[in-house]
Amino acid sequence: LQRPGPDAAGRKAAYHEQLAVGSYRQGNEDAAGKQREGCYSEEHPAHEGDRASSRTADKGHNGRAQRPARKVDPMGRGSGREDEGRAEAEDDPCPAQTEAQHDDEEVQKRLGSWMRAAVGVAYSKGLKVMRFGDNMREVAVTEGDKVEVQAKLGWQVNTWAVGDLVKEMNAVTEAEIDALMETYKASYDIATDDVQAIRYQAREEIAMKKMMDAEGCKAFSNTFQDLYGMEQLPGLASQHLMAQGYGYGGEGDWKVAAMTTIMKVMGENGNGASAFMEDYTYHLVPGQEYSLGAHMLEVCPSLAAGKPRIETHHLGIGMNEKDPARLVFEGKEGDGIVVSLIDMGGRLRLICQDIHCVKPILPMPNLPVARVMWQAKPDLATGVECWITAGGAHHTVLSYDVTAGQMRDWARMMDIEFVHITDGTTPESLEHDLFLSDLAWKLK
Repeated sequence: LQRPGPDAAGRKAAYHEQLAVGSYRQGNEDAAGKQREGCYSEEHPAHEGDRASSRTADKGHNGRAQRPARKVDPMGRGSGREDEGRAEAEDDPCPAQTEAQHDDEEVQKRLGSWMRAAVGVAYSKGLKVMRFGDNMREVAVTEGDKVEVQAKLGWQVNTWAVGDLVKEMNAVTEAEIDALMETYKASYDIATDDVQAIRYQAREEIAMKKMMDAEGCKAFSNTFQDLYGMEQLPGLASQHLMAQGYGYGGEGDWKVAAMTTIMKVMGENGNGASAFMEDYTYHLVPGQEYSLGAHMLEVCPSLAAGKPRIETHHLGIGMNEKDPARLVFEGKEGDGIVVSLIDMGGRLRLICQDIHCVKPILPMPNLPVARVMWQAKPDLATGVECWITAGGAHHTVLSYDVTAGQMRDWARMMDIEFVHITDGTTPESLEHDLFLSDLAWKLK
C-alpha cells in the first residue's frame, strides 16, 4: 500500500498559492499599473503549465478534468518516497477553478471571476492611502485601526498636512492648468461661466496627483472641516482623479477610499464603474421604495448615464470661501452592489448588499450634485434594517462591475468576515448568522 509523501500537502498548497499570486510578483511592486496589466487576461485565464496539462486531460463529471491513472511501483522501487508523494498530490482532485478544461465556457467565467478577486488581493497588499488632514469630527465609523489594517490587508495609511497640499498647489503653473482644462473640455460639458472656479479645481487636482504619485499612493481622503488655506473643497478635482483609478473617501474615510481603488482594479475592462457613495435619503412611498445615493461633490463619473456637466453652486457646509465646481450627472441603470468595510474592534467585516439602479423617478433641480437611485434588496425597509444590524456605514463603494461573489472571494483570501444581504435575507436569519459568525471568529 502506498502512503502519500510527507510533503504532498505542502506542495499542493504551494501550487495553489502560485496560481493565485505568482504572476503578480514580478517587476517593481510599486508600479501598480504594471502589476495590474500583468495580473490577468481573458486570453490567458491560467498560467501556462496548468493550461498545458489541462489540454491533455479528459473531461470528467461536474466540469472537472480527470487525470490519467499514474502507475507507481507497488514497492516504490525506482521512484522513492518523493515520487510517491508527488503522485498522490497530483492525483488528488482539485477545485474546478484550477483543474477544469479551458474550453468550458462556464468554468472560464468562474476562473476569470476568481482571478479578478486575486488581482484585488495582490493590489491591496501594496496599497498606500494619503490622508489630507484628519477625519470628520464626531463620526467614528470613518475611522479604524490602521495598524490592524496594515497587518491584515497590507494598506499603509498615513497623514499629510493640508498646508503641504496648499504649498504644492501654489507651485502649480498656469500652463499645467491650461493643459488640464483642455482635458476637462473634452470629457465634460461646461455649464458654468465661472471659469476661475474650474481652474482652481484643476490646480487642486494637479497638486494632489503630484503628492500621491511621489509617495506611491493610489487612494486619498479629505474633509470639509479641514481646508485651511484652500478656497474650495475639492469636487471636480476629486471626481476626475477617481476617473483615473484613484480611490477617494469623503470626511476622512480612508477605508472606503482604499476599497474604491481596489474595486476599480477588480472591475477593470468592464464599465469601470466603482465609486465612493453615500446613502443620502429614502423614498418611502409604498410600492415605490428607493434609495438615493449622492455626496456633496465627490461621486466618480464612471457611474454616469450620460456626459457629465461641470457646474458651480454654493456649498454651505465646510470652510469654502467660494462656490466649488463639481460634476453633475445621473447614474446609469443596472444591477450592482454596495460594499462597506467596518472595524469590529478586533476584526474586520465586509458587508455587501445587492441593489438594482434605476433612472431617477423625479427631477432634482435643488440637488446639483451627482446622484444614483436604486432599489435595495430584498426591499428598502428590510434592507436598511439588515444593513444597520450588520453594522454597515453610511459610506460605501457602489459598483456595477464587481460582483458579490468576487467580494466574497476577496474577503476569504484576506481572511476577514463577509456578510451578504440579498433577495432571501431576513432580519431574523441575519441575526442568527451574525451570532454564529461572531462565535466562530472569536474562536479563530
